[in-house]
Amino acid sequence: MKKLVTLFSFTFLVFAAYSQNVGIGTNAPNSSAQLDVTSTTRGLLIPRMTSKQRIAIVTPANGLMVYDINLSGFYFYNGTSWNPVNNGGGGNESWAISGANIYNNNSGNVGIGTSIGLKEKLSVKGDIFVSFTNPNDLVNGGNRAEINLHGSSTGGARINFLNADTTVGAHINYYRLTNTVNQFSFNHGSNTHQLSLHNNGNVGIGLSSPQEKLDVDGTIRSRQDVIVGNDVTAAGKVQGLGLVSTAGLTVANASIFGSGVFGVTTAQFTGEITSNTGITINDAAATLTLKTGSNDKGFVQLVDNDIRVGTYSTNTTGKFIVRTGGSDNVFVTSSGNVGIDVPSPIAKLQIMNGSDASISSHGYLMLGSVTGSNLIFDNNEIMARSAGSVGNLVLQNDGGTVRIGSTAVPSGYKFAINGKMICEEIRIKLNTAWPDYVFDEKYKMLSL
Repeated sequence: MKKLVTLFSFTFLVFAAYSQNVGIGTNAPNSSAQLDVTSTTRGLLIPRMTSKQRIAIVTPANGLMVYDINLSGFYFYNGTSWNPVNNGGGGNESWAISGANIYNNNSGNVGIGTSIGLKEKLSVKGDIFVSFTNPNDLVNGGNRAEINLHGSSTGGARINFLNADTTVGAHINYYRLTNTVNQFSFNHGSNTHQLSLHNNGNVGIGLSSPQEKLDVDGTIRSRQDVIVGNDVTAAGKVQGLGLVSTAGLTVANASIFGSGVFGVTTAQFTGEITSNTGITINDAAATLTLKTGSNDKGFVQLVDNDIRVGTYSTNTTGKFIVRTGGSDNVFVTSSGNVGIDVPSPIAKLQIMNGSDASISSHGYLMLGSVTGSNLIFDNNEIMARSAGSVGNLVLQNDGGTVRIGSTAVPSGYKFAINGKMICEEIRIKLNTAWPDYVFDEKYKMLSL
């Protein structure tokens, strides 16, 4: 009797299945579904098989679906090939699974968050967030986030920044210049190579091939200090509130210093130096050297409390010249001769013209030592001095008189001696003929 009831129930279900939709877990199956399975604790399990078993199905029906346990995905047969369920039934497997990875074989572009403006393979409307990889993998970067761009061997890579009309407003380039030199550059608008970085470490601003660690085509302005550990070479001027160099300072053109210039070692100027205040050399043995090329010619030197001005020993033909009023007045040769208005003096002191040696009444010119013998030029007189006694011999210009030991020459005389005189011979000669005719026998003598 039990078997008869079971057979009757099965026959009824088969008849009901052919006559209307069937519900499992529900008494009111949806009218659009032939089979409506309803549950909140269990699901629908379709056949599971390997990829090899799926491909081996003989004459699969169009729409047949199975679960591939090797690829961990649902596959259906579209009449010609097996496709993953998520490819939309296009039959070209635009999204496919390869192990733990997924890839896209779509020949067109892909948009995320947008369906318009798909100009490239991937267009994203919104921000892109890139997180780090494995924080414990210190060998491969650890918690470093990376974006990799890979171009051809010569094409390099490029990042464009677009304007509102999607035209390129600026871009970053990385490309190969030669087999050994690569360049990384920033470009804005029509300006090219605004910032270039070579793999040799040189940085260029406004240049495509920088020749130095920093090579700038244009003016450099700093609002604060500029500190350089090596040479600074500029085709134009270098201007600042202060220039500090622990090595040399080389200036190839006219320079203006608004404050003091302090030289720690050597400062070389091949052009004009102009200062609105002063130039200070702060050293116990400070020396200002004047050169021609590599040859030292003259100097101004501080020696203790003294100032020494002159020519170097290697300058054997040069002279020290004092110039006033636009004229060369005093000349000192390398041998020590001094000339006043005499460019090449042949004596220790040589003065041009007698009147040029006149001295005012407030002083005198003295040649010799203070305690020894001296020759003194005072006003219109030349005096010989010995052992501190002035006036032993005086040659007076006005009147042409000579006096020895006396304070004055009596009126009407040219020569005066205050004291005794001894000599080997004295010869007296008149300006006119000697009257020796009085000794002639025919000369008539006057009577007494």
